[in-house]
Amino acid sequence: RSAAWIFGALFAITSACSPAFAATSATKPEFTIPAGQPARIVMFKPDVSVAEMTTGGLDQPKSDWTKQAQTAMEKAFAASFAERGLTMKPLPELKGEDAKSLTTYLNLLKIVTNNAMTHQLYAGEALPTKNGTLSWTLGPGIAKLGEVIDADYAVTFFSRDSYISEGRKAAETVSSLMGEAISTETHAGSMSMIDLKTGDLVWMNVDVLLSGDIRENEGAMLRVEQLLRSFPAARPTPAAKSKKKR
Repeated sequence: RSAAWIFGALFAITSACSPAFAATSATKPEFTIPAGQPARIVMFKPDVSVAEMTTGGLDQPKSDWTKQAQTAMEKAFAASFAERGLTMKPLPELKGEDAKSLTTYLNLLKIVTNNAMTHQLYAGEALPTKNGTLSWTLGPGIAKLGEVIDADYAVTFFSRDSYISEGRKAAETVSSLMGEAISTETHAGSMSMIDLKTGDLVWMNVDVLLSGDIRENEGAMLRVEQLLRSFPAARPTPAAKSKKKR
């Protein structure tokens, strides 16, 4: 099932507060990145799209908004990871077999995370063999790619935003006066992390009720904090200030 289907289903379930909705995030049992432990994280190619809802009610992709959003969010991720003592590395330009391997694992990652979201986050879709735990993997073969990239973990995120145009707002003002339903903006995202030594999916999070205008730095930072709300690496506790004797 596609990520679009998952977001649609999640939105419907969240809106209805259905008991079938089990969770929005999951972490591999007993997995965490201890505070103070250096870890290198590479951002796999993110899937970001920002659109404008036209007067006719259709979402029109905006390439300039999308570029602004992707740049702002990557900066926000780097800052947030740094606060947790983690290093965010750029994805190097790979060639030959390494490039083919990356493409293969990116495609596999989509399949694995979509299945994990479906069967982990829905009580009605749970698989008995998983015993309710996050137990999905891309396989240990990814370790070779991890060595080439020189990173410990890989993260990726999926983001869809749609902002209502002024023309649409005007049209909906008239519609609301006539008692017709009005459209809502879309602000949904998901994120996942893979251990590059084992290939295990160690954490994922999905949220269809996000806030923050990701086209701007401040909004992107807010969005990143929401996506990292359950991230298994806490910020180090500030050292207590010693009291000077008088």
